[in-house]
Amino acid sequence: MKRYYDEEDIEKTLFFTPTHQVKDIVEPIIHILGYNEDVDAQGVQRRNKKKSPYDLCQTFINQVSRANWLIMTNGKIIRLLTKYYHSYSEGYVEFNLENMLETKDEKELLLLYNLIHVSSFFQRDKEHSRIITLQQRSMEQGVKVGEYLRNTFKEVIEIFGDELIHQNQELKIALQEKQISPKTIYHTGLSKIFHIIFCQAPSRPFNFFLSL
Repeated sequence: MKRYYDEEDIEKTLFFTPTHQVKDIVEPIIHILGYNEDVDAQGVQRRNKKKSPYDLCQTFINQVSRANWLIMTNGKIIRLLTKYYHSYSEGYVEFNLENMLETKDEKELLLLYNLIHVSSFFQRDKEHSRIITLQQRSMEQGVKVGEYLRNTFKEVIEIFGDELIHQNQELKIALQEKQISPKTIYHTGLSKIFHIIFCQAPSRPFNFFLSL
């Protein structure tokens, strides 16, 4: 069986190794948990910090250079992980098997099958594997979405500032007399809008496949 990590990798991965590897195939690596195990429960002690099974899998895939894809499951959900280094957010594709079966969501089941089937990870000739092609397309879509959001966000701040000045006569006079600068108003608007978006909205993991 091909080895996807060396002994020197073990310490970097917090002495964690996944449960399974497909025979003679490096990708994908597979980690199976018990049915009642929570993938996000921080109950595993590593280097004076408690880590969740997801944390350990993500650390493993980030630290082992020859490992690029990992599938983890507890029988209720399936997550597909790749290298993702942001510490303030999580990056994976998740499928809820229980919901899919209860609702008989055939489209979601077909997507899951096509995405994690071993053939998705094969590289044909000089072409990328199907999973890499999907990832690249999603990243391109993410850039387009980011550009749109940036332009829209700027417009929202300008509208917010205009309305703030229009409805506040004292602020308008202070601005005219240069007691306060337009830059201060801009940063105030920026702070308020960020608070509305990121503090009021429910958080959810960032998926690296934006187009799926």
